[in-house]
Amino acid sequence: MLLYAVVPGDATAPDRQGLTGHRLEIIRSALAAMIVEECTGDFHATKENSLAFAELICSLKTIAPMLPIRFPTMLATQSAVLAQLQANETAWHHRLTELQGLSEVVIRAQWPEPEPERIDASFIPTGTSYLLSRAAALQRRDASVAEISELVREWVREIKVLPSQQGIRIACLVANDDIPELKEAVLGWQQAGDHRHVVVNGPWPPFSFVVDQEAVGA
Repeated sequence: MLLYAVVPGDATAPDRQGLTGHRLEIIRSALAAMIVEECTGDFHATKENSLAFAELICSLKTIAPMLPIRFPTMLATQSAVLAQLQANETAWHHRLTELQGLSEVVIRAQWPEPEPERIDASFIPTGTSYLLSRAAALQRRDASVAEISELVREWVREIKVLPSQQGIRIACLVANDDIPELKEAVLGWQQAGDHRHVVVNGPWPPFSFVVDQEAVGA
């Protein structure tokens, strides 16, 4: 069984097919349920399948609050799925209640890298210019994270800084009704800065806010 998400025990079963072409099923315990799909042994966890999984989870978002399960997590039988539900349903039910009416948005901010200062190499040790440049970049990153976090504080229930190769990525857990105001505030921050480029993606299910112990197979 390929596992998709934990949802409330009374959630409506999704009427659609999953990644392997089988209809999605819902297995229930008293307090929680899990969306699953029959999965054969030749299923491969490719990048394409990972993206398709995320898209499918997003399309199911309107069914109910959900805890997305890390892809690809599998259990052998429906009985094994039910055992996981019964072992974790109290914690999952509590978290699902907390997530009612909330979604994840991700703020991505980038800016041009400054031109390196021209310094006579004879006056500094080898590698010092790089270290100074790296330190300046980290300071700018930390300052931007702090500015954005303070900017969105009144709308955000939880916030998490995500790994990023360029600029910053900040995941925010936000009430659905507050998302337009948050986006407007962040775009205003972009316009107030020098050559900042900011994108707000979402709303999505709370991918970044399901901690390891909440995910089956963690």
